[in-house]
Amino acid sequence: MYIRDLFSKDINRRINPAVVVSEMDEYSVNQEIEEYVFTPAITRNMYKFLNALANKKEGKTGVWISGYYGSGKSHFIKYLYYCLQEQYSPKAFEMFKESLGKLDPLDEPNIGLVTVLQNRLAKLTLEEIIFNIDAVSDNNDSKERITRVLLNQLNQFRGYNNTNIALALYLEKPLDKSGAFDQFKESVKGTFNETWEGNQIRFSRMYLDKIIDIAAEFDPNIDKQALKSTIMNKSQDYTIEFLIAELKDYLQDKTDEHRLIFLIDEVSQYIGSDTTLLLNLQTIVEEIGSKIGPRVWVVCTAQQELSNLINNTDDQTEDFGKIFGRFETMISLESQDAAFITKKRVLDKKSEGIGLLNDYYKANKGGIENQFVLDHDLYQNFENRNDFTLTYPFIPYQFRLVSDVFESFSNVGYVGEGVKNTERAILGITHYTAKLCKDKEVGYFVPFDLFFNEQLMKNLTHLARNILDRAYKIKEVQSDEFARRVVNSLFMISNLGESKSINFPASVENISLLMLEAVDTPKQEMQDKVEKVLNNLVDKNIIQMTEGKYRFLKEDEIEVAQMIKNTPLPSEYRLEYFYEDIIQRIVKPEPQFSFGSRNFRISIQIDDKLINQKGDFNL
Repeated sequence: MYIRDLFSKDINRRINPAVVVSEMDEYSVNQEIEEYVFTPAITRNMYKFLNALANKKEGKTGVWISGYYGSGKSHFIKYLYYCLQEQYSPKAFEMFKESLGKLDPLDEPNIGLVTVLQNRLAKLTLEEIIFNIDAVSDNNDSKERITRVLLNQLNQFRGYNNTNIALALYLEKPLDKSGAFDQFKESVKGTFNETWEGNQIRFSRMYLDKIIDIAAEFDPNIDKQALKSTIMNKSQDYTIEFLIAELKDYLQDKTDEHRLIFLIDEVSQYIGSDTTLLLNLQTIVEEIGSKIGPRVWVVCTAQQELSNLINNTDDQTEDFGKIFGRFETMISLESQDAAFITKKRVLDKKSEGIGLLNDYYKANKGGIENQFVLDHDLYQNFENRNDFTLTYPFIPYQFRLVSDVFESFSNVGYVGEGVKNTERAILGITHYTAKLCKDKEVGYFVPFDLFFNEQLMKNLTHLARNILDRAYKIKEVQSDEFARRVVNSLFMISNLGESKSINFPASVENISLLMLEAVDTPKQEMQDKVEKVLNNLVDKNIIQMTEGKYRFLKEDEIEVAQMIKNTPLPSEYRLEYFYEDIIQRIVKPEPQFSFGSRNFRISIQIDDKLINQKGDFNL
């Protein structure tokens, strides 16, 4: 059987490793619901939010979803959207209920509680506005910037302009309330042959006078000059009080069973160290909770570590801590689920595949347990048969190691900012690598250098490519695919940070282990082949070996090494080196020799060089 035949889903399908909250095409939605991986913690956290939304009667309505890189915050917040959105809710809840099987039936939540919750949500009128705040924010430096974002998103949700608040609220909204908005759009279409989409700010500015004239045909109370001045005023600011008033006005004709939910992704990255934005968000959530209550919710995702959010001064840490008091519902996602999620989404096996792998494991248990053993507990082999069937054709240590490689590449400037130690990076590279070996027969194991493929290489910086190209251009590497594999393996692990390289040094033994593809490959034979390539790279001044660890030389180091290599060494120096580093250390000759009652001094000579001239006899 081929590896491609093991998987429960087509390995060639498109998987978007980076969930983007604005992508709502049918393929993405279905995949993000059907392939969402529930852990017990995620199941409990999802129930925690939905229960608060459905049953909270008063108090603060902010929800803070935190987690480290790779914890799946964007996918989580988008799945919440699917649970609330009428079109997707049945399917999303079906998958949510299936996840309850992983929990103790006597624990919370259970199937009864979730069914009651689903029925309660069905009785509410739910409206969801989901967006990545950095993608929709303007460049206005106003301290009320987040207020502007929420107003613009509310306006877009209603079909109004999403960049000019005045145009939306003073021209479009009155027309909408009077029932003349559609007639206005038809008139614009007839006049300019241009569809009024509500966000054509350039078009509306170019023909603003005529557009205001058209609007005045349906609303004679419009003050044309004042309206034009307001729309053209780029510096006009909008306060939190203005936002609260607009939200109240929007909810005025809606029942108490109505819920408007803002789902805001990447809030902490957007805020960064800007304490004015922090205060803006803090006050918005506080004012909504106190003046509107549970009819409006603000849900935010944020990085867990304060060091990732702010410059970490005492004052800023205290400021950021204050915001937590405005969010009564706190949800923390666990980053250690990243490898498990990757395995479930990419490598999940069908029943026939599991059966075949069980038989293979049973027949090759000894080889599997001994072949892929690394000398550190952080980088583990297969735990048992179940771990083998879940992880194959990959080896468990590879997920941690490739994560460390991404981090090290980012630290030394070998990749762009977009490649970090994230769930999306690991998921994407694993899927791409799995597709490369899909036509191999069962029994093939992914060697670590296969991760060094086009998916990774396309993100390398000019600095990294220069270092690699010097190795690739050597004749012995150009003509030998194995030698190129050694170069790639070494490049990946030779840049690990100090704390990581202690655990996983770039040694002949480790590089050899990374390149194993089968349970029966002789390790010593592999080490001999790898060492031959490494020695050649050392001779060519591409890499350097120090205390058994190899690393690539940088450009200036290569020049120095080449100068040393090209400097002739006089015979006298060679003989001195031979005496001091070999004769003295191994033979250890004494300066004098005792025979009977007499002592004889020894004169030492190597070739024609006298080391010690005064002696009773020569050695």
